[in-house]
Amino acid sequence: MTSAEHKVVTTWKISCSGDLYVGVPKQLGTRQKITNQKNSTITIKNQTIYLNQQKWPHATIYLLPTEKAHISLDGQPYHGLFLITKYQGQFLLINYVELEDYVCSVLKTECWPNWPAESFKVSAIASRSYITAKILEARKHKDHPPYHASNTNKHQTYSGMHDCPKLRQAVEDTKGIIISYNKKPILAMFDCCCGGIIPAHMSEVDFIAAPYLKRTYPCNYCSSWKYYTWEAKFSVAKFKENIQKEFPQIKNISHIQLKKDRAGIVHLVTIKDGNKVYKLKGKLLYKLFKEIKSFSFSVTKQADQVIVNGQGYGHHLGICQWGAYQMVKEGWQHKEILKFYFPGTQFMRIKQQSSEIN
Repeated sequence: MTSAEHKVVTTWKISCSGDLYVGVPKQLGTRQKITNQKNSTITIKNQTIYLNQQKWPHATIYLLPTEKAHISLDGQPYHGLFLITKYQGQFLLINYVELEDYVCSVLKTECWPNWPAESFKVSAIASRSYITAKILEARKHKDHPPYHASNTNKHQTYSGMHDCPKLRQAVEDTKGIIISYNKKPILAMFDCCCGGIIPAHMSEVDFIAAPYLKRTYPCNYCSSWKYYTWEAKFSVAKFKENIQKEFPQIKNISHIQLKKDRAGIVHLVTIKDGNKVYKLKGKLLYKLFKEIKSFSFSVTKQADQVIVNGQGYGHHLGICQWGAYQMVKEGWQHKEILKFYFPGTQFMRIKQQSSEIN
């Protein structure tokens, strides 16, 4: 931790729909009720927690609402309770939430609310399977961070409570059901549109660890969506400007060459500047340009333009959401769809548990 990092100040605005308690984990008898003000502020300054500008004497603090009440963070309500704790030199804000509440919240950010109910059941089971696998993964490793999943698309996008009865109903209809392989929950991945890519042909996926991702046949159910195939055009100057974020010394782009695997996934991009050669990974090019929608694309330089043509939207593994949507429209049931995208899997029902989200 540098001195500059010590000076960073983080502030969270907390409110509660009912009574709110604060305390220290494992010391529930010493919890303190703070009902005298509905709005509170947690500040991290100089590696110290401040509650409403008063120094908190511990390195951790939990915020627990009374039954049927909920906490709001910066105006957004959340189920469960919050824990603020120190990990590897920085303070984390962790939301402890019941599994089904978490799944319901994820559906709001990972689904399209006007889709048919059967598609929500597909997503509910996939999301529940994914977080269950992450919980078991965290329990196996002592050095794992003190949470099960992040709240971003690194894992599953999660943004707290919502009021959408259709999503809640899908969660209730599939309560406790997960997808398993060899009696273990799977990391049920999904993306927007696979673009017809066959996952089994992808060379950099560990199919030994995740054999259920090795689908040997294409999904073409997403072929009518606008990003099944796509095109992005850049001026050479704009393309070079973005590449210079990685290679500041590059001056001209004379040639672009790609190395792909059998699935069409770009693994290596070679850019020539006269006699100089610059190489970067295909996934890095994807990150440098928001207009590049997937890992499967071609690049052509024509005069003063760079044209990128691609397939799909996302990483091409697991459920293709637009494909699943079309399958529902054609009469497929949610379990049939999940078996299509995750070959060799079975369904299990689990007991309820809590998730810890950072």
